[in-house]
Amino acid sequence: MNEQYKNTGSLEVRFTEEVGEALQALGKCWRFGAIETQPQNPTGPTNRQHLIAELDGVLRTASELRQYLATFEPTEALSELPFVRQVRYTVMKHKDANRALTQSEIRTLNSLSDKVHEWRLSKGKAPFTCVVVESNWPEYEPTWKAIQDRVEQEEKNHG
Repeated sequence: MNEQYKNTGSLEVRFTEEVGEALQALGKCWRFGAIETQPQNPTGPTNRQHLIAELDGVLRTASELRQYLATFEPTEALSELPFVRQVRYTVMKHKDANRALTQSEIRTLNSLSDKVHEWRLSKGKAPFTCVVVESNWPEYEPTWKAIQDRVEQEEKNHG
């Protein structure tokens, strides 16, 4: 698991995702063999090693979930788990990209961005626009608080 995303999402969602990833790794062991590696990374871990790593993620989140459930009040819903900030987007400053990337890499980045944009449109989704609030701006924490309040209110309304 990418450490950056280790605590992203609610506990029950993280557990479900870990189980799904472990099932996918198990399927690769069955389908392609436990000692095989991924074609795009032939020197990387075997399917067996990948499965073990995914099972470690299941065990870690299962332990967290078990610890939570040990103190769980029967009147609570699982959706009442604490709000967790999620990393859902990849964002970079144009100035940083222009300084860090070659012209060829910038063209590739723009091409990939255009491809995702076209895919969204082909699926009937609106063009993707968003507001970015940098962590060193005074609006950062109030923005997170507003998002948390909205999510928690939606969970109450639909829970």
